[in-house]
Amino acid sequence: MKKIVLLTLLAASLGAIADPGLIYLRETVIDPSEASIQNIAEPVCVPTASGKSQYLIQPEKNFTTEETKQIKRLGITFIGCVPPNAYHILASQKELEALKNNFQLLYAGEFLPEYKTTASSKTAIANAGKNFSALVLLSSEGEFEEVVSALVSGGSRKIKGVCGEPPILETKITKELADLLVKMSAVVNVEEKSENFIFNDVAKTTNLMNVEDVNSSGYTGKGVTVCVADTGLDSGDPNDIHPDFQGKDITGVICSTNPRDDWKDLNGHGTHVAGSVCGMGRQNGQMAGMAPDASLYFICCGAAGTGVYTPTESDVKGAYDAGARIMSNSWGDSNDGGYNSDSLLWDGYALKYPDMLFVFAAGNANKKIDTVNNATISHTASAKNLLTVGASENYRPTYNKTYGDLFGATGVFKNDKVAYPSYDNKQGMAYFSSRGPTKDGRAKPDICAPGTVVSSTESIFDQTNDGTRKSYYVSMNGTSMATPLTSGACADILQYLHEQGIEAPSSAMIKAVLINGARTMGTGQYKDVVEIPDYTPNGVNGFGHVNLKESLDPEYGELFVMEGTVTNTGDSVTFSFQKNYSGKFDATLCWTDPTGSLAASKNLVNDLDIIVSCGGETYYAGGATNHVDSINNVEKLHNEWLSSGAIEITIKGENIMNGPQTFAIAVSGVEEFIPEPSLFFASLIFALLLGRKKK
Repeated sequence: MKKIVLLTLLAASLGAIADPGLIYLRETVIDPSEASIQNIAEPVCVPTASGKSQYLIQPEKNFTTEETKQIKRLGITFIGCVPPNAYHILASQKELEALKNNFQLLYAGEFLPEYKTTASSKTAIANAGKNFSALVLLSSEGEFEEVVSALVSGGSRKIKGVCGEPPILETKITKELADLLVKMSAVVNVEEKSENFIFNDVAKTTNLMNVEDVNSSGYTGKGVTVCVADTGLDSGDPNDIHPDFQGKDITGVICSTNPRDDWKDLNGHGTHVAGSVCGMGRQNGQMAGMAPDASLYFICCGAAGTGVYTPTESDVKGAYDAGARIMSNSWGDSNDGGYNSDSLLWDGYALKYPDMLFVFAAGNANKKIDTVNNATISHTASAKNLLTVGASENYRPTYNKTYGDLFGATGVFKNDKVAYPSYDNKQGMAYFSSRGPTKDGRAKPDICAPGTVVSSTESIFDQTNDGTRKSYYVSMNGTSMATPLTSGACADILQYLHEQGIEAPSSAMIKAVLINGARTMGTGQYKDVVEIPDYTPNGVNGFGHVNLKESLDPEYGELFVMEGTVTNTGDSVTFSFQKNYSGKFDATLCWTDPTGSLAASKNLVNDLDIIVSCGGETYYAGGATNHVDSINNVEKLHNEWLSSGAIEITIKGENIMNGPQTFAIAVSGVEEFIPEPSLFFASLIFALLLGRKKK
């Protein structure tokens, strides 16, 4: 962690096409070979006031970036992509005819009402009577007044806009009104609105996260502002606050949807998580947060009890404008691993603010070890562009409570101590931690951190203190606790990148560095039960456990971080390295993926591959020998003992539906970057040598 070299390489592009095939929607599959181009003279849905309807189209090959611009000039709006080979658009019949005349389409059909909601939402609407709380996604901002008018005419009274991009309305509807909405071309999706709640039912000084070594090297979040959105912060007064926040640069605001007029913490949750991020440990140094020198921008979202008011785009923008580049969120909604409007919303924020990392708790909905199709990740945390955090077990050997004692757990969990690995020091997952995969098969959470018996700052207004400070610290359990620990670690990474001269690193870069150093937890702590799959990524702990020291100061070789861009399907970028010593090698690719269509069965729009060539062998993500991952927007290749010699790392656009696509890579276990441009380079690339430690 001592020097930086900036290398600039110019590149050319190369094209390819993706083979067409079936069109996969969440509720059905369309076979273009059996369904010819539909007669669109009389749409089923009522066109918008401007005479446009929604269509699903499949071209002979995916549109290039230049072709997409050409189509938009026809007046056509792209609502979303339906990976891997179809597009959801808004167009007039004249515009659609122009599209058909200019491009070879294998399929063009109206986007039907049954595509606009799920079977479960239909059942919920039918059972709710007149009190169904709904989110209504519009096809464009121009249809706002049209849809509001339909809602008012149908009896809705309380209507509010959740955001502008994509435009979403929140209201209460009847089944009859829902049937009317899905038959409007101005409406894309209708679904149930679920309520948000907090996820809570001495990591830094152990070898779990290995943060203390990084802090002692001077990386303590200095110069970084972290936003925490939660129930409140201690007294709500920066001039009379918990000692661990005194003297810290703190900005406290009230969430724009929250009717409260102060930001004091009546619950205790917000103060606890804020302390885990950046508490200064004044009463007990071991209780300091992961980034004790970071500044804090606090958004009070706390409602009565454990409820949380959802921050809006204005809240996110306020934090961003104040300098926050990490946002820690230890709350979420219902847990079934589904991708809905909330997921789409936060993926959109990540695209709009590409250098702001949104960190979310996975949830506390797991009640069993089942490692296959658990699908208990919250909707919000299922978003692909967020850093989703699961809870592992902390290491507190003197704490004797078991999961049976605290949570009524049965089976192998019953007698398992909450914070003490019991088998060969193999660290286990917390009993309650939500696990994936998501409904479309993506690996969530992305990473894990301690979430059991985590001690941090206590609010003066929680039930224990009740307005008079009797204690300074309290222990809590939950993915709520793992999330701020991870956010603080990310603040340390951000400080490090800043000090290396990278003024505005992307959220993808921070994620890549963090995940590149993650350590395996093995198969978990149980002798006779495999708790965690022996491959990564997986739907239990993602890419493993936070190990900040390995992320910034790798055991083998040097740390490189690069950014680049691929524009169209088939484009590729190659980086050349020299590995002087045989030993551990890691390479992690991450990108912020465009939002797709909620009707799609698969949520990854742009599919990139990381390909490593060494000694005549070629490896893909996970050590595979071919392309295997078309669902995740993080890919990692780990090799425990890669031989020395020349190494090439190629990033290929396997399927680009909405380019150009920027990406970030973190590489460790190599010693030298070879700045020789490949014929296949796709864009301007920055190669950054970030650290050195020889073996």
